[in-house]
Amino acid sequence: MNALCPNTFPENNTHNDNTMAKKRSPAPQTPSTTPRATFLSRFSWYLVLMPLLTLLWGWVYFEKGEIIALNKGCGWDGVTYKNVVWSLQWNKARPDYAERSRLRIDPYRVQRIAPSVAVYGEMQAARWLYQQVTPMFTRVPAWLEWSYEQYPLPPWFFRWFADNPNQAANAQSVALTLDSLVAGYFVFHSLLMLLGTALLWAMTARKLNLGLTARWLGFCGLFANVAVMKMSFYYPTLTDTTALFAAMLMLYAYVANSAWLLLPAAVLGFFTFPTAFYVAALLFLFPRSIVLHKEAVVEEAQAMTGFERNAGIGAGVLVLCASVYFVLIAEVRFVEVEQIQPMLLILTLPLLLAHVFFTVSGLAAQFPLQAMVRHFKERKNLAGYALRALILLVLWAGLLYWKKQIEDPTLAAPMNTSLFFGGSFASALGKPLLPVVAGAVYFGPIILVMILRFREFLKAAWNLGLGYMLVVTGLLLMGIIMSETRQLINFLPFLVLGVAYSLDSIRLPRIALVLFALVSVIAAKVWLPFNFAGMAEQAANITGGIHATFPLQYYFMNHGPWMSWTSYFLQGACALVVAGLLWWVLSPTFAAEYGEK
Repeated sequence: MNALCPNTFPENNTHNDNTMAKKRSPAPQTPSTTPRATFLSRFSWYLVLMPLLTLLWGWVYFEKGEIIALNKGCGWDGVTYKNVVWSLQWNKARPDYAERSRLRIDPYRVQRIAPSVAVYGEMQAARWLYQQVTPMFTRVPAWLEWSYEQYPLPPWFFRWFADNPNQAANAQSVALTLDSLVAGYFVFHSLLMLLGTALLWAMTARKLNLGLTARWLGFCGLFANVAVMKMSFYYPTLTDTTALFAAMLMLYAYVANSAWLLLPAAVLGFFTFPTAFYVAALLFLFPRSIVLHKEAVVEEAQAMTGFERNAGIGAGVLVLCASVYFVLIAEVRFVEVEQIQPMLLILTLPLLLAHVFFTVSGLAAQFPLQAMVRHFKERKNLAGYALRALILLVLWAGLLYWKKQIEDPTLAAPMNTSLFFGGSFASALGKPLLPVVAGAVYFGPIILVMILRFREFLKAAWNLGLGYMLVVTGLLLMGIIMSETRQLINFLPFLVLGVAYSLDSIRLPRIALVLFALVSVIAAKVWLPFNFAGMAEQAANITGGIHATFPLQYYFMNHGPWMSWTSYFLQGACALVVAGLLWWVLSPTFAAEYGEK
């Protein structure tokens, strides 16, 4: 194990300024009350409270929320993932199921089948429990009366599929099919993933000894947003919630210095989200135990004052060339994205280049390249890196082999490298700073806090280790052009932890946390219905720019490339107001922080 952990250092407990306060001796107690008092004082109640709050929100959403009104709750891409469950679940010999149960997956979606396999397992577990519990009753209770081929779901769930929503409590009004049954189990799968994510966040906060404000601000940033509070249950057949759980598992394994926990997380990520495996690989290859000498970092930072400026300019030139090629020469676009106005490039292109310069120069200021080179040249470290790289290579080859066995190469993939980059560049240039607006819309005010404290965020990321810093670097570089922000959901836990960690050493006023939580919940749009009469028909055919008109835009306004100009201006203005409000509340704290320095 020592070979896998080169340059191992003790756990870093110097970050939190409240550490000494937490180590104070407890008040004297009588012998009869000492055991109970010790347990209550040491037990981290947020380990229970955070999952309970998540479970409570799941119950509230089941009672008051909605599910996407397309393909019986399966949406667009979700039909493929539902069909994976079909292929595993029902007997192919049955004539009426034979065609639907054929497993045919394109090379892109095959890397997102892990949630479907998990749903299949959860259905088996529910069926087994149903068979064990129902014989205990002489008369089956009402809450167990509903089942479809002995796969039970609560009666109140099926109101989402009712012909008349006002009569959803009436069993006769429910249009129950196998499609809606599978979508229902995806909803419960999403809830399980969120419960696991909440517990892992609480464990990560405990491992890092984060203060009260930082841990709850991080919890709000992780859960109070459109991506989690709304989309997890509204569009349950997507793989985003499982990707969030896998990312949180990777982050906890990294913080806990558990290299071997990263390997199953990497396998889960490989078949959940295309970029997840590479995140786990970076964390496995560069564990948190790798620490460069701070003296070398400071000396190099002082000697390379012009490096960050040159890096920013160089990155700007590369982005300019890529923009010209993808947007003006190749003319690559996402499907049904509004056309780029040539005159608008006079505004959007300089803003994109400024975004590149600001981000890359900030990153370059934090990377001590010479110190890193010296570290990697040390022979005592090479054995550990070589062994880790070999393990990752073998694992990647095995996963790639199984991917080839499952996929159907004759099917057209909805995404490839050219479309990914070309469509992203085109969308980023279609509206001024669209990736920033889209990120704030989908992930909430935590994005704005990160921007307001960008330098401190990067310093906190570096303090969390080289692997963490490399993952954050990938997030920030992709975020420059990525306006379809849901594709970055597996980076969300890393962003949230960096913000919370950077704020842990300063005293935030309570009003700041309350304001942040309130604004985050409002921005999550849990109060805004996406469904409307006739949505299924319109959503099934979104050609001709119909997605840019309301009421269908209520859904598409949350996904950057398909955000209309009206939604862009409205949500961009709200983001500016919230950023100003956060700065007004936090600026006295920032000023005190800089004054101490």
